[in-house]
Amino acid sequence: ASDVYKRQDNGISVNMYVYPMPLKIITFNPRNSYGEAVNKVIQLDFNHPVHKVNGKYIYIYNLLSNNSIETVAKIDVMSENVVIDNDNSILTVTIHPPNDLPNNTLDGNTNIYVNIDEGAFSSDFGKFTGINSIDQPEDNNMIITFGTVSANA
Repeated sequence: ASDVYKRQDNGISVNMYVYPMPLKIITFNPRNSYGEAVNKVIQLDFNHPVHKVNGKYIYIYNLLSNNSIETVAKIDVMSENVVIDNDNSILTVTIHPPNDLPNNTLDGNTNIYVNIDEGAFSSDFGKFTGINSIDQPEDNNMIITFGTVSANA
């Protein structure tokens, strides 16, 4: 859908069509970094106000040193662990993992991946396309992955 604006310019009637940007994440934190605290919250900043969609989930995975994948958390988008702040110029979704994130202290490397179901968030401009950081990283323009360190490191 587009908005149509009509105006007169030097006696010539002009129709302008404005197409809104689709719903997308514009920034996230932590951003593909290492050395994050195990009690880190995950923040997603959207370009439009969003609301939660029932039956959708956020998954947090730990890619282990043997390349197996451990599910750390499966968070219901409708739960209190997902908080939306649409009251400022940055439209933020904050994800509070229910437990501390793992830290693989044996090898010093912890690789945390975040996947978000398609349609987990919606707005007047459509639904969120989702993030699949593990299975299809080449198909995503946004991959959320970061490393943790123990709280006493």
